[in-house]
Amino acid sequence: MLVAVGQRRDLGTDSEPWLRFGEEPKPDGAWAGRRLLMVNERPAFELSFWCGTCQFVFRRLEGANEGGSIQDLQQRLTRGMDSLDEDVILAFGAALSRGAYLPFLQRIQPRLVMPALDGDYFAHEQVET
Repeated sequence: MLVAVGQRRDLGTDSEPWLRFGEEPKPDGAWAGRRLLMVNERPAFELSFWCGTCQFVFRRLEGANEGGSIQDLQQRLTRGMDSLDEDVILAFGAALSRGAYLPFLQRIQPRLVMPALDGDYFAHEQVET
């Protein structure tokens, strides 16, 4: 559920952001290299190749235990937010490359889906498609 949408705005840093997506060099004969989420230029998470039918997966890598300067926001984020917060937008915006971004706040409620029952994409939507 969409809670709030802000105005499109410029965020990010002109220097190297502490958070970025990257790809390792492609091994000989491979169509792609390993896709990574980098934290301070160190591989922190490996990303799956998303085709639109499989779940998108982040796999935490060894040593991925640091982040940017968002520690002072930890309590605020843990409590949850009901509206956009300028401090949070600026803190996470500093992790990005300079660009135009649309801040929004979304409430997500995960639900357990069992194979072959209601909500199982592969048993219902994929078959219908």
